[in-house]
Amino acid sequence: MSTRDIRISTYLLAKRFRCFFCLFFIVTETYDVSYDVDPIYSRIDAIFVLRKQKRPRNGRLNPISYEVVYDLYSTVKKHLESDWSNIGEKITNYGRAI
Repeated sequence: MSTRDIRISTYLLAKRFRCFFCLFFIVTETYDVSYDVDPIYSRIDAIFVLRKQKRPRNGRLNPISYEVVYDLYSTVKKHLESDWSNIGEKITNYGRAI
């Protein structure tokens, strides 16, 4: 998968759902994309690699990392519990709407 493919996929998701407060995550067991591909230029907010490794050639997989699962959980929880009201006040006080 190329950077262009990732950008197109996330653009189509954003266009289809038209959700301004959505986060776009990829959750995968192993990272199967070339390290040359930089997803930072896509609309993906985070890529969580549960086994903290690329797909091994020898078939040996690391165990799923509880730190990654907890990070995913914490990120989603924080986003869902965000205060979505008082946007004007947030802009005035912090210069940020979200």
